[in-house]
Amino acid sequence: VGGGGSDGGCDCAFDDLTSSGLMNKTHSTTLKMNMFGTLKNLWRDYRINTPHYCSLDSGDDCDIKCNFDSEGEMIEEMGIVLGMYEIPMGHMTDKEMKEVAEEMFCNHKYWPGDHLEAASPAEASFWPIHPTLDRLLQFKEIVQPFTVKDWDGDDDNSKTCTTEGSQCKGHNPYDLTFWKTVTKESSGLYKIGYKSNQ
Repeated sequence: VGGGGSDGGCDCAFDDLTSSGLMNKTHSTTLKMNMFGTLKNLWRDYRINTPHYCSLDSGDDCDIKCNFDSEGEMIEEMGIVLGMYEIPMGHMTDKEMKEVAEEMFCNHKYWPGDHLEAASPAEASFWPIHPTLDRLLQFKEIVQPFTVKDWDGDDDNSKTCTTEGSQCKGHNPYDLTFWKTVTKESSGLYKIGYKSNQ
């Protein structure tokens, strides 16, 4: 829902990867369709820098900039990304891997839109969907409450985040909400306080 976008260079850049013979259309489309998540993870790992502010006339100031210490580090990161999406890379030279990385990560304007994690509010369709789901959940709780509210996950429920080194605040079982909420206790009294995911 929503989708992502760029300054128009996204389609051309990924089409160029196919026309140059670096990868087939299926692989370049896979990379293109996963750019939002890829860029998010690179930003979390301090591999790219995003602009703090953009306007229609800001030009190159709105480009995403790479933040690799060396060319080798960029090539290594590109190998991780290609491997994650199971895209063959054994035929590529280091120069070609760098070319692909520069097309994907550096000097392009991308903007979020997908309903994915904390970026969801950037997409206009988020605003009618999210409160509607909240209301439906509240209605379910009023009409026929859930009987089991366990936090299901892996063996170690403290590791609900998928990115190592990320704190992923708000995603773990005992993380508290940012705002206080008024809730009705089992005693029938109302209480104001922070809630957890438990």
